[in-house]
Amino acid sequence: MNRFTTIILTSALAAGTQMAQAADPSDDSRRHVAVHYADLDVTTTEGVVALYHRVQRAAESVCSDGQVRDLEAAGSYTTCVSDTVSKAVSQINQPALTAYYRSKLGNANTPPQMASR
Repeated sequence: MNRFTTIILTSALAAGTQMAQAADPSDDSRRHVAVHYADLDVTTTEGVVALYHRVQRAAESVCSDGQVRDLEAAGSYTTCVSDTVSKAVSQINQPALTAYYRSKLGNANTPPQMASR
């Protein structure tokens, strides 16, 4: 079993989140959270599920402005979390995690979004 240490940065890229935080949409400084998973065995279902939950929680943290005031803000938050999880899964590039993520979406043929640099 090959264990490795990699840090994945999940980025909030949704324009709605930027507007909710009164950030300049052209500002390239993005909020991020490091997701560590060297302690997980991503060759097991339990390890993959634990990693997915870490990515999900990190995305929720990055995308939250602490206040959901209306349906539009709630929609922007949901979109941000979805996009951020997709990009993180792509960055992690672990086949078992990608398969688990796709199963959560209900479409095994949907590729995760490529991360922008």
